Parts: sequence; C-alpha cells; structure tokens
Amino acid sequence: MFKRNYLIWLIVPVIVLGLAALGTSGGKIEEFSADQVHMDAKGKVKGTTKLYAAPGKMRMEMASPDGKGRMINIVRQDEGVLWMIFPEKKAYMERPISESEAENFMKTFKDTQKEEDLGKETVNGFKCKKTRITRTQKFMGREMTIKMTVWKSERLDWPIRSQSDNGSTMELRNIKEGRQKKDLFEAPSGYRKAANMMELMR
Repeated sequence: MFKRNYLIWLIVPVIVLGLAALGTSGGKIEEFSADQVHMDAKGKVKGTTKLYAAPGKMRMEMASPDGKGRMINIVRQDEGVLWMIFPEKKAYMERPISESEAENFMKTFKDTQKEEDLGKETVNGFKCKKTRITRTQKFMGREMTIKMTVWKSERLDWPIRSQSDNGSTMELRNIKEGRQKKDLFEAPSGYRKAANMMELMR
C-alpha cells in the first residue's frame, strides 16, 4: 500500500510540472505561491498542497504518503536535482535529474499527443483556455498515458485547474504573484541524507 501511495504522491507533482513552462515573458507571472487543492469527483477537498514556483524551480509541501507528517518536493532544473524531504524525520533523499528529464519537467503543451479545444472559462479570476489533452509521458522508466481536461491562463504558465477522467480535480487557489525566497528551493541543512526511500521512511 505504501509503495502505491508513494508513487501517486510522487507522480502528481511530475504531471503538473510536465504541463508547466520554464520561463515567462510579456506580462506573464514569473514567480508565485498558491494552494493546490485536491478534490474528489463530488468536489470534496481531500488535501491541499502548498506550491511555490520560480523559473526553473518548484517546491511542493504536502502530507507525507504514510500520513505521519509532511513531505516536501523540491525540483531544481538549474541544478539537475530532485529533493524529497521529510521535516519531522529531519531527513531527505536526493535524486539526480537528467537533462532530458529536466526538459520534460518544464516543457509546455507542445508535445501533447492530442489536444481538443473546449472553449474559454474564467477560473479563480483567471481567463482560461479549456482543453482536453491526451499525453504519454515517461518518468523513472515508466510510461504513463495521461488524459485530463485542463484550464490554462495566458498569464500563468501553469494549469489553474486540471480534471482527470474519474472526476478528481486539482485547482490553484490563493494565487499570489511575487518574488519567492531563495531558501525555499534549497536542500535543508543539518538533515540526514538517506540513500533510498525505505531508509528515509524508517
């Protein structure tokens, strides 16, 4: 059960990152924080992830897969590294990201295999293009086919809302534009570095 839940919690940020862009320009929001709210098919909130983003950098704070604390994922494209941090255990795991993986994390919708325009809607104050996408993505040797409906604003290179086939939804709320503190995207000092996830969870 742990392995299955761990993969779900790890893949969710990857899916979001795969839809996000590295840089922004022309009046777009470059750096921001937000609450990424996870809801089931009935609209019931199942969890909230705190998100911090800057060009080439991302931090997501969420509940630990084992339900015993918090987990923080930090992706640094510029450093080619992913850090998975467990604050309560004062431990973290470091995983190198290859150049091709880093590019995959930050690429836009250009490589989507299929895209269907569903019109425009306003979500949380952002005018969005609503799109149905089907995409095949490889991560850690696994190939995943992702089918979802995405609401994306021209002002923010990040999905404001995404909904899977089973009706579950992720939505950005409390979006706050502004420069993010550099230490949000740094590995913690004084923490034990684990060799693998099993060691990290002990």
